[in-house]
Amino acid sequence: MDPILLFGALPGGVELALLGVINLVIALLVGYWVYRDASRRHNDNAALWAIGVGLASLFLSLIGFLIVFALYLFVGRD
Repeated sequence: MDPILLFGALPGGVELALLGVINLVIALLVGYWVYRDASRRHNDNAALWAIGVGLASLFLSLIGFLIVFALYLFVGRD
């Protein structure tokens, strides 16, 4: 069978896959930005903040991600 036909048979299959890829790219970019920012500020937990914010972006809703990102901005940047 043609994989395009199988994938196209799912309702919203292509759109959901595209949203998943976009979500993954955003999680990686935000995690990388947080790591660079925390490293520049000589934060000992730079990798931990980056992983936490990246995973929050990947697995939590937008509200959960915004809460974790706000925590980094107000607590982690000090």
